[in-house]
Amino acid sequence: MEARSFGDSIVLRWNVDDAAVWMMGNVDGWRITRTGGKKNQTKVVKVVKPWDVTAIKSAFGVSDIEAGALAQSLYAPSKVPQTLSNDASTMIEYVCRLRDEQAGRKNIVEMLADRRSRYADAAGLRYVDRDVEEGVTYEYTISYAGKCDVFDCREVSQIVKNSPFKRDRLEKMSQVSVKQIGVSNVVVYWAETNHSGYYLERSLRGAGVTDTSWHALNLAPIVKIDKSETAEYPYLQVTRENVVYIDSLLPGQQALYRVRGYDWFAMLSEWSVSEPFTMLESRPLDAIEMTQLLGKDSNTVELSWCPVENVAYSGFVVAFSKSYDGMWLKVSDKLKPTETSFLDTIAAKRGIGYYRIYAFDTLGRLSCSNIMPNLVADLLAQTAPQGLRANASLVRRNIDGLRVNSGHAAVSISWNAFDKEKSRDMIGCLVYASDKKEGPFSQVSPSLVKGNTFTDTVSVEGVSAMAYYYVVSVDNRFNTSSPSDTVSVQLPDIVPPEPCALKSSAPSDTKTVIKWHRSTSSDVVKYNVYSQAAGTSNWQWVATIDTSELGVAPYVTYNVPNESLIFPLQYAIEAIDHSGNSSGRGGEVSVASSPTARAGVKLKAKYNKKSSSVALSWQYAAKPQANFFGIIYRAVDGGTPVAVGSFKPTQTAFTDSRLPQGKNVSYHVVLKSSRTAVSQPSMPVRVALR
Repeated sequence: MEARSFGDSIVLRWNVDDAAVWMMGNVDGWRITRTGGKKNQTKVVKVVKPWDVTAIKSAFGVSDIEAGALAQSLYAPSKVPQTLSNDASTMIEYVCRLRDEQAGRKNIVEMLADRRSRYADAAGLRYVDRDVEEGVTYEYTISYAGKCDVFDCREVSQIVKNSPFKRDRLEKMSQVSVKQIGVSNVVVYWAETNHSGYYLERSLRGAGVTDTSWHALNLAPIVKIDKSETAEYPYLQVTRENVVYIDSLLPGQQALYRVRGYDWFAMLSEWSVSEPFTMLESRPLDAIEMTQLLGKDSNTVELSWCPVENVAYSGFVVAFSKSYDGMWLKVSDKLKPTETSFLDTIAAKRGIGYYRIYAFDTLGRLSCSNIMPNLVADLLAQTAPQGLRANASLVRRNIDGLRVNSGHAAVSISWNAFDKEKSRDMIGCLVYASDKKEGPFSQVSPSLVKGNTFTDTVSVEGVSAMAYYYVVSVDNRFNTSSPSDTVSVQLPDIVPPEPCALKSSAPSDTKTVIKWHRSTSSDVVKYNVYSQAAGTSNWQWVATIDTSELGVAPYVTYNVPNESLIFPLQYAIEAIDHSGNSSGRGGEVSVASSPTARAGVKLKAKYNKKSSSVALSWQYAAKPQANFFGIIYRAVDGGTPVAVGSFKPTQTAFTDSRLPQGKNVSYHVVLKSSRTAVSQPSMPVRVALR
């Protein structure tokens, strides 16, 4: 959020980072709170929402295209099919596509809000406070006006002194420059500023044109492009460092350019005017002639060319393509204009294809030579893949909401990436497998693997405990390498471990100790402990105990601290083997609530003298998995505690803004799930009101 004073008013402008939060705010609105003035009062001055479609039509009319885009972005139905959310397999696609759509809508609205104040008003992203006094300082806070437990939308504050606005507060534009980049094009550029966008105008004279008035060159705002190509031509260097616009002029034509920026408040900067620029007479760059392509040995060719006399070239680049009308890839770095030959030492690995030479000059003009074919034969085999490695994991599928074994394992195989320079003609790899070390091996990759990873699916239902793999590489002449080293991988089992049985549950003054007999299966690697509120069916994971932590102990022990036993709980345990197979939850035991359990909430409090309020925050020592709520009590100068607020389990903050008269206040919390299930008060926290 930004604020700007104008003497008779203060204007607030804001944007929202997250598209989903922005969509929610468009429904419930944004609460504007102001503190200041003669009485230094804190009050809600406005809840701002976007205008509805009827109001937008009435204000802008049906012919305003940009207002129509604003209304469409705010209120048009989603184009993401709702049916995608009905299937678990497409839910992720639905969420991703919906978020992309929301982000696109938000970007359009924010761009329009930057360009015009009335659009910002219509979008619910602007507020004008006219009930202000000149010379007085105000603090404005904007927050989400609705209630939602799904996301946390933080408040944002801005302090502003109301004084008449002066134009010298606006950032000045930098000097506009112009450079010719070809036969008919120029690049207009200027250094980036903090403006939201820019407007560019041109005035022409010469070459038969006598109109010296200014004409707009852009309908949409010009903005800085964050990414640009990497090249050595001057205009691309300019693109990386500045805001640019490409224009066309006739030879001999003279032009003046001027640019100004606008900010969040739709205020325009002063114009920045370029020096007069005259378009030079120019013609296409003369192409050089490639005169010879000579094979030096079985791997190397030498290219020679002849530049045109009296032409000022800046340099040359050698390129290669698999076909004469295909994509040309750079073979050499930039060669000096004095060089007339190039040695390609890996011509054989490039395979069948064609060479050409590109020439360029300081104006960015580009020309290409004639084409010659590469006739060097490639009879060299590829280097065998190195560093082969593999691991296997059990494949599971969802059945009635449960993850069950599918009877198959996914074997992930990878090898070291090839050196790009030494393996330019490699087109992929083939993967072979066997269930015996000595073979026979058969190809398991259905086609060439382009990268350096492959996943094979293997049945684990009584076939073999091991699988063996090797990989070969293939070049564009279909020469294959020798096999890589063979790698072995142990396949997972699908037999679940035996469940655990309860041994005992013993309460004490500080905790309840639960013991389960260990699973009788020898391949168990860990135990998961779960809990749920008594009388519910919502098991929640609470701890994982690794078998290495148990040593030779015959039992699995879990201690439940009494501070967690505000309400009755049930506990169960699950055994997991090295393949991820689960025994299922077993050994269920009920643990009664503890009458001495405190709320287990660590309170913190901070007094804000300016707003005359106390901000409370807390953390749970343990969160009971139950339907409970908390009550906040306040005592003044050691008096009787009085309830001042309540909260849900997900809430961790509260602001007490109705403070009574007194020198000190103290706060404590209790948790309740019914009239009888009430915790002991938490440890109090005290605050001095000064």
